[in-house]
Amino acid sequence: MWGKLLGAGGSTTLGSFRGSWMPAAWGRVMRTGVNVSYGRDILQRLAVYHGKGTKACPARSRTRGRRRSSARLVRRAIQNYAGGYRSSREIEFGRRTPGVVRPMYIHRIVIDANLINTRGGITAMNRLEALHDAGLVEVFQTSTLAADFRQGKQFPQGQQKARRYATIGSSSTAYLTNTNVADSQLGASGRESRFMEIHRVVFGEPASEEAKRANNMRDALHIDQASQHDADFFITNDGEILPAASRLDAAGIGTRVCTAEDCLARVTAYFAERYGTTDLQALVQLLSQEGPVIVGSNGCGGVAFADVETGEELLAFQLGDAGAAIRAIIRRRDGAKVVTVVPGHPISFEGPGPSICMEVGLAPVLVGDKHCRSFAITENGSPMLAGRILRLGRLLIHEARLYTKSGRLALRVAREVLELSGATVSELLAP
Repeated sequence: MWGKLLGAGGSTTLGSFRGSWMPAAWGRVMRTGVNVSYGRDILQRLAVYHGKGTKACPARSRTRGRRRSSARLVRRAIQNYAGGYRSSREIEFGRRTPGVVRPMYIHRIVIDANLINTRGGITAMNRLEALHDAGLVEVFQTSTLAADFRQGKQFPQGQQKARRYATIGSSSTAYLTNTNVADSQLGASGRESRFMEIHRVVFGEPASEEAKRANNMRDALHIDQASQHDADFFITNDGEILPAASRLDAAGIGTRVCTAEDCLARVTAYFAERYGTTDLQALVQLLSQEGPVIVGSNGCGGVAFADVETGEELLAFQLGDAGAAIRAIIRRRDGAKVVTVVPGHPISFEGPGPSICMEVGLAPVLVGDKHCRSFAITENGSPMLAGRILRLGRLLIHEARLYTKSGRLALRVAREVLELSGATVSELLAP
C-alpha cells in the first residue's frame, strides 16, 4: 500500500552550490575572547555559564530557571561584549557603541506546492518572497515538490519558480506513487522519517481512491521533510492539512503547520518585537552587520568553543579565503568520543552508530575533506551537529549537542537558542 522506502546511509552527493559567498556583507564579527577563568569584566563572566551556577550567573536569574536564564544571559553577554560594551555599568545605564545590533534569527520556511505563487497573486507570499530574496528568511522546497508538479497543470511555471528555493530532502528515498520516479530524494536531514505517523495523524487511513491517496502521501512527505530538517514553518492553504496542525504539534512535530498569512504575521511580529521595525531595508541593514557564521541566532566570525574545565576544543570555525572550515569533537552523553572533524581530513568515526549526510559540492564550508552546502551528523536518528549555507552565503548552525569528556552538555543549539554550560568562547585569528 505504501510503496517502497529506501534507507539512507553514509555521505550523499545531492548537488552543487551556485550562490556567492560575500565577504563584503559580513559586517561586525566577534572580536574579543571570552574566558571565565581569567576575565575580570562581568560580561566575560556572564558569557561563560557554569551548569551548577555559582558566580557565572546572578542568583536572581537562577531562581527563574537555570537553563533558560543561562541561554538568555549568554546570548546577551556575547553580543554586547562583541558589540562594544566594556563594563556592567555601561549596560546598566544603557550606553551603546554606535551600530550595535541584536542577534538575528533566520526563520526557515518550507513551502507547499499550492503556494508556489507563479502569478504573484498571493499577497502574503509576495511579502515572504521579498524577505527570502533579502536573506531575512529562508524559503525551501522539498524534494517532493517536483512530484507534485508532475500531477498538475502548472508544472513548467511551478518548476521555474521553485528554482529560486533550495531543496531539502529526506532520510530515505520513497517510491510511493510511481515505481520508476521517486517521490522523495535523499537529503542532509538530521532526523529519521516519520512519514507514516504524519500521514496517520493528518489523513487517517490511506484513501481508497488512487489519486486522492497519492496526493495525501505526497502531502505527508512534504511535512515529513520539513520536520526532519526542523524547519520553523510548513506553509500551505490545504484545507485538509491545516486542521491537523494542533494534532501534529501534539505528536511532537516541531515544525508549525500554518497558512502563509499566519507565518508572515509571526515573522513580522518577531522583527517588530526584536528590532522595532518591519521595514525591509532597515532589516537588511541590520542583517548586513551580522558575522559570516550564525550559531542559533548569534552572529560571529572565526571563533572556538572549548570546555572550560579541560580546555578541549569542542567546536570551531576557521575563516579563510575559501570559506569556513569546521573543527569539532563530538561525544556521547557518557563522554565517549565518537566523531572528530578536522579540516582537510576525512571525518573520523570511532565505532558504529554516528553517520553524516552531506550535500556535497562547490560551497564555502568545509566539513572534513569535503565542501558542502549542508550537512548533518547524527546518531540513532538524532542530530549531533547540523548546519547549512544560507542564500546570501552565511553558514547557519541550527542544531548541535556537544558533550565534554565528563558527559556534561557544554553547548546546545536548537533553532535560535544557543546554550553554553561551562564553555569558553574565543576569537580565532585568520591563518
